[in-house]
Amino acid sequence: MKIPCAIYRGGTSKPIFFHADDLPKDSQKRDKIVLEAFGTPHVRQIDGR
Repeated sequence: MKIPCAIYRGGTSKPIFFHADDLPKDSQKRDKIVLEAFGTPHVRQIDGR
């Protein structure tokens, strides 16, 4: 599956931006895709806790 995104580099950070309309509406599927894009299974990439 291909989903358009933008990857920026800022110092040691590399944020990945998606348009919400390009991601699945199902939150579990969406979160799985976002975590795969970051290359980590750690949910801190999504909720920051």
